[in-house]
Amino acid sequence: RFFDLSDLVRGEVRPLDVMECCGRYAVNICSVGIDARIGTEVHQYHDSYVLSAVANLFKGIAQPLTVRGCGMDYSGGTSLICACNGRFYGGGFNPITDSRPDNGKLEFLVVRDVSRLQFIRLVGKYAKGRYRELEKFITHLEGGHLEIDSEQDLVVNIDGEALWSKHVNFDLIPGGVNFLVPANMAFFHPETTGGHETREFVHA
Repeated sequence: RFFDLSDLVRGEVRPLDVMECCGRYAVNICSVGIDARIGTEVHQYHDSYVLSAVANLFKGIAQPLTVRGCGMDYSGGTSLICACNGRFYGGGFNPITDSRPDNGKLEFLVVRDVSRLQFIRLVGKYAKGRYRELEKFITHLEGGHLEIDSEQDLVVNIDGEALWSKHVNFDLIPGGVNFLVPANMAFFHPETTGGHETREFVHA
């Protein structure tokens, strides 16, 4: 039903927020840290995320970063930073289950220095949006700007594409793009029965 052309023809145009990152633009999710490294190196391991994840776990998880914005001013070991305008990425990860690309804000999860064992234990909850259960390791932020500095180049995931930089910014552009979506799409109309699956929208 997601591919029902009549629903798209009868669809609606909605203004969506845009995220600017290092001169590039995204509407879904950007990230820095181990998940970006895993996704970037997956082709080195026969397109296997599992093999890439194992290899990167052995390489080490955290990197020394400086993070500023949304009330945070932090320098130290950082495993992962996720900037959410949408919900799903990385083959089904849904770190913030109620994030929306039309609410005029970005949401961030900053995962501090964790051991390999701690990472393995928390990644399942992170993937299911249960970050509130992990406040010891994960800080949730909301706002329109966050910046990251590193002494070494970082790989940055920008809606599934990669770039490298020592300085990374995430900036909100409210209503930056008009997007045609199918009629009664459940993502925007959860009250409708039989609407389109939320997961299908802006899924990198």
